[in-house]
Amino acid sequence: MILIRNCTLVLYSLFATLFSYPGRIYLKLKYKDNRERYNKNYYKLKKICRNIISIIGIEVDMHGQVEEFRRNGSFMYAGNHRSNFDSIILIACIEQPIIFIGKDEIRKMPIIGSWFIDIGAIFLKREDIKASIQVINKGIECLKTGYSVVIFPEGKRIKTNKVESFKPGSFKLATKTNSEIIPFSFFNTEEIFERRSYFYPSKIGLCVAKPINLEKSNLNQTGDVASYVQRIVSDMYEYMKNSN
Repeated sequence: MILIRNCTLVLYSLFATLFSYPGRIYLKLKYKDNRERYNKNYYKLKKICRNIISIIGIEVDMHGQVEEFRRNGSFMYAGNHRSNFDSIILIACIEQPIIFIGKDEIRKMPIIGSWFIDIGAIFLKREDIKASIQVINKGIECLKTGYSVVIFPEGKRIKTNKVESFKPGSFKLATKTNSEIIPFSFFNTEEIFERRSYFYPSKIGLCVAKPINLEKSNLNQTGDVASYVQRIVSDMYEYMKNSN
C-alpha cells in the first residue's frame, strides 16, 4: 500500500506540474501585475498540495486559533521548521495567498522550485549578508503592499525534539511594518518523509496562536520579539508532544 501511495504521488506530482506549465506561462504573459499571477498560481498549487496530502495519507490535527488561517489581511506567519513538507501543509491550510522566505536551494529543487518561483517566493542566500538585507527589504515591501509572508526563524530544519532559538533579524519584517505576527507550530511532520526517505502516512500536528499586535505590546526590539514568539511556538510544540 505504501509503495502504491509513493508511486501515485510521484506520477501525480509530475503530471500536475507538467499540465500546469501552459497555464502558468499564459499567466506570466497576461499579467504585468505579479500579484494577480502569484494569486492565481497559489490557488492552483493549493489544490495540488491538498491532493498530495490525501494521496500520502497525511492527517493534519489542528489546534488552537485555527480561524486565524482563514483570515484575510497582511500578516507575518512565523513558526518552527521540521520537514520539507511544512510549506506544502501551510499552503493547503492557509486560505489566502502567502509569500515564503526560504533558502536559495529551494529554487533549484525539482518541481517544488518552479512552483515557489511562480507564487512569488523570496529566496535567501544564507552566507551573503548583503543579499540577506535585500531579502528582508523585499519582505517588508511585500507586507506594506498587502501580502502575507511566512518565515521559519530557526533558519533551518530542526531534528531535535524541541523548538530552537529564533533569529532576530527576520522579525524586522514585523517591526518595520507593524504587521501582526501569527505564530504556528508543527509537530511530527518529519514523520512524513525525513525519518524513512520515502513518503509515509502520518498524523501530524499544527497549532496556531492568536495574533501578536506589536503596537499594543511592549515589544520594540527584534530580539525581544523573536524570544517572545519562540516561547509561544515552543509552548505549542510541547503541548502537542505531550498530547501524543
